[in-house]
Amino acid sequence: MMISDLVGELKGACSFELNKAHGRKVLEWQRGFGVVSFGKQNLDWVLAYIAKQKQHHAAGTALERLECADSEEELETNA
Repeated sequence: MMISDLVGELKGACSFELNKAHGRKVLEWQRGFGVVSFGKQNLDWVLAYIAKQKQHHAAGTALERLECADSEEELETNA
């Protein structure tokens, strides 16, 4: 299975079930997504980064490699 297919299915199922449970739209995903993979030896670092993600955004210390949300069109234009 391709990662893009799996993520697409997960996003669709999550928003469908949550919105259905609340009887209104409470979750809407941004278009697109990115995938970054890490080895098991990086698990503690990744979990710590995620736990402090809001602080990274507020302080301007977010890692672009992990936070890039440019659309495919923007990436192609900037290439």
